[in-house]
Amino acid sequence: MTNSPPLNLLLLLAFLVLESALLIAIGEAAARALARTSLWRARLPELAFLTGYAAFSVIGYAALPFTISAKGILLAAILAALTAYAYAIPHRDLTWLNPYLEFRRTSAFRFAAAGFLLYAALITAYRTPWLLQLSIGTMLWDDSRTLGFPIALAAHGFPLRSPLADGMLLSYPLGAFLYPATMIAWVPSVPLPILLADVAAQAAFYSLTVLILVAVLFHHPRARAIAFLAATLSVSFNLFVLNPRKGSWWLENLYGYYRNSGQTTTIGWTPFLGLLWIPNHAIAFCSVLLAAFWLLRDDEDAPLGMPILFAVFAAATSADFTIMPLVAVILILLARAIRRPSAAFNDRLIRRALWLCAAAASVFVLANLPAIRGLVDAPFDPVFPLNTNLLFTIGFMGGNTLPYLLLILAGCLALRKVGFPLPWLAVLLTGFVFAFVFEFHSIWSWRFTFASHVLFGFALAWQYEKLSAAARKWLFAAALIAFVPGLAQIAVNAAETLRSDAYTSPQRAQTLNWIYAHTPLWARVAEYRLRESSLATDPNFLRVGNRGGSRVYDRSHPLIGYPEYKKNMTDLAGALASNDFVVVPFDTPALARALDICGPPRFANKAASIFEITPGCRNQLVKPDTHSRIEWLQRMLRAESLIRTRVDYAKVPLHELRDIVILDPDKAFHIRHRADKLWEKGEFNDLIPALESILAKHPNHPEMNYSLAFSLHISGKDTKRAIEHYTRALANGYDPFWGRYNRGAALAVTKQLAAARQDLQAAHALNPKHEGVNKLLATIGGR
Repeated sequence: MTNSPPLNLLLLLAFLVLESALLIAIGEAAARALARTSLWRARLPELAFLTGYAAFSVIGYAALPFTISAKGILLAAILAALTAYAYAIPHRDLTWLNPYLEFRRTSAFRFAAAGFLLYAALITAYRTPWLLQLSIGTMLWDDSRTLGFPIALAAHGFPLRSPLADGMLLSYPLGAFLYPATMIAWVPSVPLPILLADVAAQAAFYSLTVLILVAVLFHHPRARAIAFLAATLSVSFNLFVLNPRKGSWWLENLYGYYRNSGQTTTIGWTPFLGLLWIPNHAIAFCSVLLAAFWLLRDDEDAPLGMPILFAVFAAATSADFTIMPLVAVILILLARAIRRPSAAFNDRLIRRALWLCAAAASVFVLANLPAIRGLVDAPFDPVFPLNTNLLFTIGFMGGNTLPYLLLILAGCLALRKVGFPLPWLAVLLTGFVFAFVFEFHSIWSWRFTFASHVLFGFALAWQYEKLSAAARKWLFAAALIAFVPGLAQIAVNAAETLRSDAYTSPQRAQTLNWIYAHTPLWARVAEYRLRESSLATDPNFLRVGNRGGSRVYDRSHPLIGYPEYKKNMTDLAGALASNDFVVVPFDTPALARALDICGPPRFANKAASIFEITPGCRNQLVKPDTHSRIEWLQRMLRAESLIRTRVDYAKVPLHELRDIVILDPDKAFHIRHRADKLWEKGEFNDLIPALESILAKHPNHPEMNYSLAFSLHISGKDTKRAIEHYTRALANGYDPFWGRYNRGAALAVTKQLAAARQDLQAAHALNPKHEGVNKLLATIGGR
């Protein structure tokens, strides 16, 4: 992005205003057509915004397979809105929203709205160093999904291609990505302000949903405050921030997953982190709530259009927040059928709910049809990984929800009953079933941790309104105490906006700006070496750069488990060939030499060079001789990385240890230590080729010549060649006793007895008491 920082901020605000105005207009038209009401006349532009977001995405999803590019989404949405506005005549009032209109006139509403505005600002602030050109990329590597997917749609259209490997087709619900995709398709030169404006809009979607439902469902100001605080602050605090002593029994048993997964967290997604990392799933969850409560609160004779719109939008936006609510609805219906078997499905509300579920399920199937038909790449990680460590799940879920559970238990004891609608209990239990049946690291546990804050907050607010005045004071005070850790966690997260691992030098910024200016949208990339991984979240890129270095993979890829991508990235030559431009840092001259086949660099400064991977160069990269040369380079880069990190050489695989010694012959003693163990076990098949590879680069290395000679000798594979390497080892200064002794033994095996006696006698002179030498001399008649 070459625009100046002030211009970028102005563009961000301009695109946010444009998005809000457009979605409010579309929402008004959708409400006229689907609910026979005018949201503008009812003074509900915020509800029109929510409706417009859902309507734009649903219309866009329907149009997407038939459009030449993502530009067609905007045209389809505007055409549908104009048609609806022209022919729909509103005649209904949404009286069930009157409590919200009343709440909106209070100072409590202004306080809550200000809190949500601050929330959206903090979420956007995570990316502002990037917008202001203080850094390249963000601290959120999942931005390759949040921001990369809209760019992939804008660049390539439907079906969705991976933002990091455009040859790979992905299956992913696209509802949340369609608006930014269509705007980027129309204005491709400024993707970042468009994307950040949409991030702010998605935060607003969550905030407005909570504000509307809190006002409609609860009447007491403190009940509303409890629900509001749960949906914003939460009660969760990551204990790893306090640097607990690793090794303590409670940490190891409840949160020991940090050892293998690197997840140094005792909590899942707070509302703040959920909106930061998974805003698409957050707005799908909100859409489920809007669909359910619209159905419950609106007149039973009202059209089903609006709740169906939100249900369908949720299904087109998140598979996770479609499956779990559908399971919850099935449980509720089953419980109702058991309790009232004759009347259960004759109830008008139940029949309307079934229509809602059928619509959501149908769209869920359609949105995932490419995956069902096997037309896209599918993850090799199991979608439903069964739980194998219950303690980890207890720790993970307890850290996230235990304060809520304690508060609800206190409310139940005070009321002597549950105190909130029983269907709400089914919803909570469904979330816990998913969280505990499947592994703590699965999407199901993580998604529920985000949703649990709103779900528990509403349950607490219902309980509060049923309590006596005295009990209310105690519950409210306890709730305020419980929310303090959540406030502290937000402070910790907000402070991270002041830090960035991606602050960039002017030279690096110059390099990347060259790519922006010389690369069309469809050719941009996000693949870098590990130390540059923050660059992978930059939506100005799709296919530039290289993960080259020591390992060919992209930690920043949210869909790392996809085998097609994994296959393309298994070696450095394949990784380079998958890009259009390769960024080579100045401290990797060997990689630059390997890319000479592509011609001179297109750009160079003190920070890096940029090579263009043209079709001719791509063909060269896949040729066997070039492929072998680059594979060798990849091995050496990996070895260099291992040397720098000072690894435990006893645990390094033999093939990597071989490369380390090729790179640094002074570390040959590590190979010798490994050889001693393999000789004891009689394992030579891997050792001999490794030693031969080292000697191909360092033919006169005494230790490696001796080790290869001894391996060939005692394995019986090639005793004559063993004698040659013993000789070379001795000639280059290897210990004369062991060299003479073992060469003499090998000569004896090949019946060269005179030469064998000469070597053994020399060894005897050096160590007259050595039993092996004396026995061999006695055997061949040398004494």
